[in-house]
Amino acid sequence: KRMSKDEQKRLNDADGPKSRVNTAVDLMELRLRYAENEAAAAQYDVMFNHLGAFQAIMDDTIDYLYQALNRREKVFDSFKRFEIKLRGFATRLALIRREVPAAYDPYVRDLLKHLREARSKAVDPLFGELPSAYFPRRR
Repeated sequence: KRMSKDEQKRLNDADGPKSRVNTAVDLMELRLRYAENEAAAAQYDVMFNHLGAFQAIMDDTIDYLYQALNRREKVFDSFKRFEIKLRGFATRLALIRREVPAAYDPYVRDLLKHLREARSKAVDPLFGELPSAYFPRRR
């Protein structure tokens, strides 16, 4: 679960939440496309590297959006857009899961579960439900 330094730099260079979400979605799209190609070519170890980067970018983006929310920035639209994009990625990951041998299935299944949790985290702020892990208690 690690992204490249170039990907991290591109995310950090983005101006604001909207730009960062768009950059993250582009990077995730690219990594997922690579993973699909590697799964079709039966290069499962390389596929796992791409899926790990996909997961790292997804986690980084959720963390960034919650930190921006904690700083009182306007990020609700970014949460919504990110959740919509994650929804599309779920079907593609499910297709990858169907193609891989049973020995490689557990990580892809766990990644799908993690993706569902990320979608929940992206939707929660829209309905006023904020996980306390992202917000320190104020005295």
